[in-house]
Amino acid sequence: MKKISKQKVFICILAIITLTILFFFLKNIIFEIIKLQLQNKPEEVKKLLVDQGWYGCLSIILVEGLQMVVVLISAEFIQISAGISYPWYVAASLCSIGILLGASIIYMLCNLTKFDSSIFAKQNNKIQSISKHKQNVQLLMYILFWMPIVPFGAICYYGANAKISYRRYIFTCLTGTIPSIFASIFLGKFISFAIIKDVPIWAILLLVIAVM
Repeated sequence: MKKISKQKVFICILAIITLTILFFFLKNIIFEIIKLQLQNKPEEVKKLLVDQGWYGCLSIILVEGLQMVVVLISAEFIQISAGISYPWYVAASLCSIGILLGASIIYMLCNLTKFDSSIFAKQNNKIQSISKHKQNVQLLMYILFWMPIVPFGAICYYGANAKISYRRYIFTCLTGTIPSIFASIFLGKFISFAIIKDVPIWAILLLVIAVM
């Protein structure tokens, strides 16, 4: 009981750190970008990103990675924000680096420190109910990554505990998350375009629902 309590404290601390970084990223970059787009000042947007330097890029990587370890925070927040802020190829690269970071931390937690991921009981139950029908770990991970009901982090905990090699595990994590990353970045780009072109809010909502 004491061991699980320590792990919950660890997850709570990571969650606070992740939400804090996300808050300042939204406050200092996303909200400012949206304001400048409403004012139709694309050059000011570019200047803002240049002035932020590595802060914005590092924020995306850290939030993407740490939210996987925490499990309970949705990846779409930072992926959509990356799509709004950066060119699609930069946004996709930053999100993928974040996935690499988060998946690697989870693998080390499960294989070096014997981290007990059963504290995420609800997510584990979802995966267990699906895994009864699939024997191949990598195939099941791909299926789970393409389904909207299980967070990335929970899938990574499952894969890390399945005793597959790190190379196979990380390759599956990186390639399996590509569709979701690009869908979120596309949504971010559309939101950015919609702000500039005054697209009706109902059209934005319909696209958000379709992509999700």
